[in-house]
Amino acid sequence: ITLDGEGNLYIAGEAESSLSGINAGGRDWFVSKISSSSGELDSNFGDGDGSDNDGILLLNESEGIDATNYEYINSIVLDGAGNLFVAGYIETDSGLYNAYVMKMDASSGVLDSEFGDGDGNDNDGIVQINGFNSSNASGEQEISSIALDGLGNLFVAGYTSSPLSGADTGSSDGFVIKMDATSGVFDSDFGDGDGSDNDGIMQINSGNVIDASGYDFINSIVLDGAGNLFAAGHTRGSLSGGNGGDTDGFIIKMSASSGLFDLNFGDGDGADNDGILQINTNKVAGAGDEDFINKIIHDGLGSLFVVGVTTSSLSGTKDGYSDGFVIKMDETNGLFDSSYGDGDGVDSDGVLQINASNTSSTGSRDGIASAALDGAGNLFVAGYTNGTLSGANGGYFDAFVIKMSAASGLFDATFGDGDGANDDGILQINASKV
Repeated sequence: ITLDGEGNLYIAGEAESSLSGINAGGRDWFVSKISSSSGELDSNFGDGDGSDNDGILLLNESEGIDATNYEYINSIVLDGAGNLFVAGYIETDSGLYNAYVMKMDASSGVLDSEFGDGDGNDNDGIVQINGFNSSNASGEQEISSIALDGLGNLFVAGYTSSPLSGADTGSSDGFVIKMDATSGVFDSDFGDGDGSDNDGIMQINSGNVIDASGYDFINSIVLDGAGNLFAAGHTRGSLSGGNGGDTDGFIIKMSASSGLFDLNFGDGDGADNDGILQINTNKVAGAGDEDFINKIIHDGLGSLFVVGVTTSSLSGTKDGYSDGFVIKMDETNGLFDSSYGDGDGVDSDGVLQINASNTSSTGSRDGIASAALDGAGNLFVAGYTNGTLSGANGGYFDAFVIKMSAASGLFDATFGDGDGANDDGILQINASKV
């Protein structure tokens, strides 16, 4: 989901229905454009799918592409110049996943015919990661996150089971690709350090980490405006220091120009100054189980926030099978912010864990999927729970939103009305609210 600054909201996902035109396969992706004030669909959007001007773009055969299998959207972004980029993966006839990026006009939804060069089918508005633009894409690839730098460059990140660049050293390796946002051609100045330099691709492998023999997924990326790219995800390897549990979250800081890791980043995890911060027992005493990072954001003031789900006791005591968490750290070195993390049973450790110290829930499954900052010192996180974080549980799993201070992590007691437990900082989508 994204906003364009003119009151328009873009929502992307998948459908097994014929939302617009005819469904081409088991599951087609779609993009809807609606008014953020009224919720009405924009009748100028959605051209080319067999049902024009209905506010919905459905990827189907009307677009002139093979969309007979399953297609998924994982990320969507606007460039400020009237262009919309979507990325994800498609299922091929052989059952493998191939990653793709599409560029379209944000007004009409028509694919940009100047975009898509280098993948064997130029000027169709689509870049597919395949053997034409990488050294070997015979396995699976999935794009999880995309970002624009304001300088005409598009970055995409995800995971691959192929040696896209250098050697493939695990069952899945995280990757970042930098391409021209106009044409989709990969940037030949990017991708250093992974055994195959200057190919536009940075792959996490034995060329740039200690041990990438396990699987490594990049789930989210963000740019800081100062030439740095941060990638976050999870690994079963020992990318930096030792592995703290079955699965560890990680953050990598690299140059957005070259892809080389920043050796000033990554302190405290058992292998300092390698550009990688791994959430392990060297960094957090209680990180002995599974920790997944789903989203990374930058506040523009020198701090990074990462959110996700853990089965460890990162801060305070774990409450139930899994807890959502937020970590705030310094963007320069990766050190946790000791002024953050209050209210979860262990204050001022840089970690905020959703547990019995700050919610009414006990013994549930909770996870945080996404986060956003408002520019006024507030952090909003959203996720899922099968517990009673606020009010009663409305079904097996409820969605929730928490508003907290970006400085301390304390929940905002003026937020959360209407769910059966007002003024607790939490809004749970339950029968009291809907």
